[in-house]
Amino acid sequence: MKNQKIWDITTKRLLLNFAIPLVTGGLFCLGLLYHHMFVVVAPATPIFYGLALVNAEKYTLSDIKYLGFCEIALGLLGFFFLGWGLV
Repeated sequence: MKNQKIWDITTKRLLLNFAIPLVTGGLFCLGLLYHHMFVVVAPATPIFYGLALVNAEKYTLSDIKYLGFCEIALGLLGFFFLGWGLV
Protein backbone atom coordinates (compact mmCIF):
# COMPACT_ATOMS: atom_id res chain seq x y z
CA MET A 1 0.00 0.00 0.00
CA LYS A 2 1.39 3.39 -1.00
CA ASN A 3 -0.79 5.63 1.24
CA GLN A 4 -1.82 7.77 -1.70
CA LYS A 5 -4.75 10.13 -1.41
CA ILE A 6 -7.76 9.56 -3.63
CA TRP A 7 -8.71 13.23 -3.85
CA ASP A 8 -5.70 15.10 -5.24
CA ILE A 9 -4.96 17.48 -8.11
CA THR A 10 -5.00 14.66 -10.67
CA THR A 11 -8.48 13.59 -9.57
CA LYS A 12 -9.72 17.17 -9.84
CA ARG A 13 -8.27 17.49 -13.34
CA LEU A 14 -9.81 14.16 -14.36
CA LEU A 15 -13.25 15.19 -13.16
CA LEU A 16 -13.02 18.60 -14.82
CA ASN A 17 -11.88 17.13 -18.16
CA PHE A 18 -14.61 14.49 -17.96
CA ALA A 19 -17.37 16.85 -16.83
CA ILE A 20 -17.03 19.58 -19.46
CA PRO A 21 -18.11 17.46 -22.49
CA LEU A 22 -20.53 15.44 -20.37
CA VAL A 23 -22.37 18.48 -18.97
CA THR A 24 -22.35 20.12 -22.40
CA GLY A 25 -23.89 17.00 -23.89
CA GLY A 26 -26.46 16.83 -21.13
CA LEU A 27 -27.53 20.42 -21.74
CA PHE A 28 -27.60 19.76 -25.49
CA CYS A 29 -29.87 16.75 -24.95
CA LEU A 30 -32.13 18.80 -22.68
CA GLY A 31 -32.38 21.34 -25.49
CA LEU A 32 -33.33 18.57 -27.89
CA LEU A 33 -36.00 17.37 -25.49
CA TYR A 34 -37.30 20.92 -25.08
CA HIS A 35 -37.72 21.19 -28.86
CA HIS A 36 -39.39 17.74 -29.05
CA MET A 37 -36.55 16.14 -31.04
CA PHE A 38 -36.75 12.92 -29.06
CA VAL A 39 -35.42 10.71 -31.85
CA VAL A 40 -31.93 12.27 -31.84
CA VAL A 41 -31.39 12.14 -28.07
CA ALA A 42 -30.40 8.46 -28.09
CA PRO A 43 -27.62 8.88 -30.68
CA ALA A 44 -26.39 12.16 -29.14
CA THR A 45 -25.79 10.76 -25.65
CA PRO A 46 -23.07 8.20 -26.56
CA ILE A 47 -21.31 10.80 -28.72
CA PHE A 48 -20.90 13.21 -25.82
CA TYR A 49 -20.07 10.40 -23.40
CA GLY A 50 -17.39 9.20 -25.83
CA LEU A 51 -16.00 12.72 -26.12
CA ALA A 52 -15.82 12.90 -22.33
CA LEU A 53 -13.96 9.58 -22.19
CA VAL A 54 -11.46 10.63 -24.86
CA ASN A 55 -10.93 13.95 -23.07
CA ALA A 56 -10.34 12.28 -19.69
CA GLU A 57 -8.08 9.53 -21.05
CA LYS A 58 -4.86 11.37 -20.26
CA TYR A 59 -5.59 10.93 -16.52
CA THR A 60 -6.66 7.26 -16.64
CA LEU A 61 -5.80 4.09 -18.52
CA SER A 62 -5.02 4.41 -22.22
CA ASP A 63 -7.77 1.89 -23.08
CA ILE A 64 -10.37 4.48 -22.06
CA LYS A 65 -9.54 6.38 -25.26
CA TYR A 66 -10.58 3.39 -27.40
CA LEU A 67 -13.78 2.95 -25.42
CA GLY A 68 -14.51 6.63 -26.12
CA PHE A 69 -13.87 6.16 -29.84
CA CYS A 70 -16.26 3.19 -29.88
CA GLU A 71 -18.94 5.24 -28.12
CA ILE A 72 -18.54 8.07 -30.63
CA ALA A 73 -18.72 5.64 -33.56
CA LEU A 74 -21.85 3.99 -32.17
CA GLY A 75 -23.50 7.36 -31.64
CA LEU A 76 -22.69 8.48 -35.18
CA LEU A 77 -23.96 5.18 -36.53
CA GLY A 78 -27.15 5.71 -34.53
CA PHE A 79 -27.84 8.94 -36.42
CA PHE A 80 -28.26 6.89 -39.59
CA PHE A 81 -30.78 4.56 -37.93
CA LEU A 82 -33.00 7.01 -36.08
CA GLY A 83 -35.62 5.32 -33.95
CA TRP A 84 -33.41 2.28 -33.43
CA GLY A 85 -30.93 4.05 -31.13
CA LEU A 86 -31.64 1.98 -28.03
CA VAL A 87 -31.71 -1.32 -29.90
